[in-house]
Parts: sequence; C-alpha cells; structure tokens
Amino acid sequence: MLWTWDKTDAVLLWGVLSAGVSLLVHTAVSECCWTLFLGLWVATAAVYVLASALQVSPKGRAVLITGCDSGFGLGLALHLDKLGFRVFAGCLLATGGGEGSRRLRKEGSDRLHVLQLDVTSTEQIKKAVEEVKKKMLKGEQLWGLVNNAGWATYGELEC
Repeated sequence: MLWTWDKTDAVLLWGVLSAGVSLLVHTAVSECCWTLFLGLWVATAAVYVLASALQVSPKGRAVLITGCDSGFGLGLALHLDKLGFRVFAGCLLATGGGEGSRRLRKEGSDRLHVLQLDVTSTEQIKKAVEEVKKKMLKGEQLWGLVNNAGWATYGELEC
C-alpha cells in the first residue's frame, strides 16, 4: 500500500469528526467521552486504512491515456505517474511543443512518456503502438487504456 499525505489528512479528518461527535455526546449526557472519541477515531481510521489497502498496485502496470494536452487527460496522466504507474500520455501537440506536453515532460517522472497521438490518424496510432511496445519494460503489461481524446464543436444543445 502506498501511503500518501492525502491518506494522513483523511485519518486526521476522521479524528476531528470523532472529537466533534464526542463533544456533542458529552454536552448531551454531561459525562466524559474520551473512550467514545478514541473508539470512533480508531474504528473510522481502521476502516479507511483497510479500504486504502485495497488499492491496485501500480508495479508492472502501464496505462495509455489519449487527449493529455489539457484537462482530465493531463491531470490523470500526472496523477497515475505520481502513484507509480508507467504512463503513456498521448498528446495532439506533443512534437509541436504544446503546453500540455511541455508540462507533462517537466512535472512527470521517468515513467511518464509523452507520445504524439492524433486519434484520427491511423499512421500516428500505429507509431504510438510501436513506441509503447518499445518503452515497456520486460514483465510489464498494458493494464489500462483511457480514451479521453475528443473533439468538440459549438452548436445547439437539448436538455
């Protein structure tokens, strides 16, 4: 299990909530509720830690994400890289020096690979597949594909 600061924050939050519940019970019954506070905190923290332990291990797993120039794709690529996955981030403007590809190269680790990938081009898809095959280490598996690339136009919208 990978322990990060967000997990520590959550366990501390459960402690504060447990203290609040204990304070409410204390004011209602006018008795000390330290055991209630500690019991609630230990129980909620234990449930949270057990749930966190059920996370998938990133070891030996790679993910290909399309549409990483901005928004969700960019954020997901950086997040999965931070968790320890090998990430192949497909960007429309990877070779042209787009802002998203520059940010990925700057903030990402050596596990994050930026690929030139226009999902409407069969040639670029084939090149990206070959590059992924070359850069995957022995024993790694392509574990996920997030097809995030999209194209939008302004027009009428029905509710």
